[in-house]
Amino acid sequence: KGQPQNEENQDEGIVSEFEDLGDEIHTPASSDEEDTVGARRERRGDLVHADTDFSSFESVKKYSVHQGRNLGFVVSNRNKNNRVGVNCLKGCPFKLYGSWDTRRGTFVVKLVMGEHTCIRNIERNKHLKSSWVASQLLELFKARPHIPAKEIQELIRRGFRCVVKKGFSYKVKYYAHQQIHGSMKAHYNKLGNYIQAIKECSPNTVTELVTDPSKMVLPPIFERFFVGFEGLQKGWIEGCRKVICIDACFIKTFLGGQLLVAVGRDPNEQMFPICWALHLQTNLGLGDGSDTVILSDEHQAILSVVANILPKAEHRHCARHIFALWYKRYKGDEMKIAF
Repeated sequence: KGQPQNEENQDEGIVSEFEDLGDEIHTPASSDEEDTVGARRERRGDLVHADTDFSSFESVKKYSVHQGRNLGFVVSNRNKNNRVGVNCLKGCPFKLYGSWDTRRGTFVVKLVMGEHTCIRNIERNKHLKSSWVASQLLELFKARPHIPAKEIQELIRRGFRCVVKKGFSYKVKYYAHQQIHGSMKAHYNKLGNYIQAIKECSPNTVTELVTDPSKMVLPPIFERFFVGFEGLQKGWIEGCRKVICIDACFIKTFLGGQLLVAVGRDPNEQMFPICWALHLQTNLGLGDGSDTVILSDEHQAILSVVANILPKAEHRHCARHIFALWYKRYKGDEMKIAF
């Protein structure tokens, strides 16, 4: 924030040496002109700090956020990024105009009225967007991709002197993830190449990609994907007990969905992953389920599918899920100890 203008120069309104605000300014100022400009600046005082950068749209946005001012673009050419005019709120005298000088090969600021009379706003700034904050904190997200939302709020408060809500922090994380890893749509489009690479390395690995037939669009919409690696199939058949635990977890992203996993037990009593998304009967050659034990929670969909596909399999319920349901009704340690 600069100092106020002296009374004798209030009508001048221009603190740059570029008196003419047109685009055709190619001749550097002479030494006499520089002395005149320097004397004028000395009389009026620096309205904007010498290190302030107004060389692009992004620079103006950054200045707006750090200063807590709601600046608006009144003259702009965003496609070519060669002209910008900025005003502050109605009643505030701050103005800025600059354009690209082709001969000098640089962006020239030609008008600055740098004094603000408006009040700094720490909660509402139209240039403080979640995508912009994500780009500013990108290196942090590369080092700490799972940084808590509350900590992001504090970083914004200290770094930009702005107060944001928790939901804004989640948007920042989303855009940072997108900038680092690409969009989720682009990742799903890679599944075809992934399946091809699997087939080339392991021809007997079983994969199945199912798309949504109700949406006739290109590329097709993902519905589910199954993969049973050849090495895991062979390992379970030859070295594991015929006990299969079916487990599911909800995918905590904006896309939702579930991840279904079949897990066995190896001779060392360690968990042995078998396959994902569960086409067990064909993949492992289970037949009608004879001599096989299935473990799962009490989800009705799993119960009915196992009964239909593997009618002779012994189906047991997961003890942890049973206790979790009991504990909702019976509190305390008495039932826990008995269980």
